[in-house]
Amino acid sequence: MTQVLTGRSKSMKPYVEDILHQNNILSLFHRVVCVPDESNQITSEFKKNVVRRMLYEYPNINYIEMYDDDESNLMVLSKMVQQRNQ
Repeated sequence: MTQVLTGRSKSMKPYVEDILHQNNILSLFHRVVCVPDESNQITSEFKKNVVRRMLYEYPNINYIEMYDDDESNLMVLSKMVQQRNQ
């Protein structure tokens, strides 16, 4: 499963999908996940919760590859995945 998990608000989702479509890569993703408009959660916590929920929904996932332009988001996600694998 390949997802785009962005810190952009849900109201921006059509624009995110349009950019992916313009670059001919939208079809590569199973879903695009955005922050709910009313959320006051910090981005790293939002992303961690989404990944945690995905791992719960799909327990057979044994490999996760993440890219993010914010190193702190990657550190939070990496730590959560490492704890899961222990």
